[in-house]
Formats: sequence, C-alpha cells, structure tokens
Amino acid sequence: MVDASSPERDLHCRSVTEVLAEVGATAPVLLVYNKLDALPGQTPRVERDDQGVPSSVWVSAREDMGLPELLSAMQALLASPWEELWLALTPALARLRSRLYGLGVVQNEVADDAGGSRLQVRIQPQDLAQCLAREGLVRADVSVEGDW
Repeated sequence: MVDASSPERDLHCRSVTEVLAEVGATAPVLLVYNKLDALPGQTPRVERDDQGVPSSVWVSAREDMGLPELLSAMQALLASPWEELWLALTPALARLRSRLYGLGVVQNEVADDAGGSRLQVRIQPQDLAQCLAREGLVRADVSVEGDW
C-alpha cells in the first residue's frame, strides 16, 4: 500500500521492492496506490505489465473509489496457473532445493545415484522462474520431461 499523494511515493516503492528482493519473496506483488482522492483529476485504474498481468491499482479507500478494480486485479493476479513438474537437482543446487521446500511446493522427492534428487513440484511459473534466476538457472537447466 502506497500513499499516492506522497511526494516520496517512488522512493517508498523502491524501498519495498528492495526488501522483498532481499528476503527472497516470490509471491505475486500488486502495488496499491491509495489516497487517489488527494490527486486532482485522477480516476481509479489498473496498470498492467507487458504480459497483461495487473501490477498496480489506484484507489481511494476514503471515497470508496477503485475498490472493485482492486478486487478484480487481486483475483487476476492470484488466479495464475499452477504447474506440476519434476526437477532434477544436483547436490550443488541444495540452496534451490531448500528454497522450494521453504515455499511449500515440493510434492515428492526421489534421490538419484549421483547424490542429487528429483523433486516433483507444484508451483506457479513466475515463482519457479524467480527461484531459478536467483541461482543463475533457467527452466531447461533443471526440468525433466514427463513423470519420473
């Protein structure tokens, strides 16, 4: 939640983004700019990223403006598809394995003969991409086709 009328709102947004990155947050983020009523000529709106996913909503809680738009954006953001897939992880990827367990997305694990493991995960694609990016990986580096 950001005070839309604050002259330092961009700084506040950057600070929150930095903290979320530091803690490794992978949940969807929706910026909510409140106090729209303090900005003359502004109307409630939803802003979307280049993939059409809601990224921010402008509202006024005091004037009851933009709340349907906020609800709609939250529903769209949380309705992202989930995937179930197997990932092959080497022992060097223990940190990724730990992160996936921490997110609660691991459904099954099978150890392999090389000391690594295969994890069956149920995860949203953007969350998987963020976890892999933190390790300098892409999906093709760890995904296994079909059931294992």
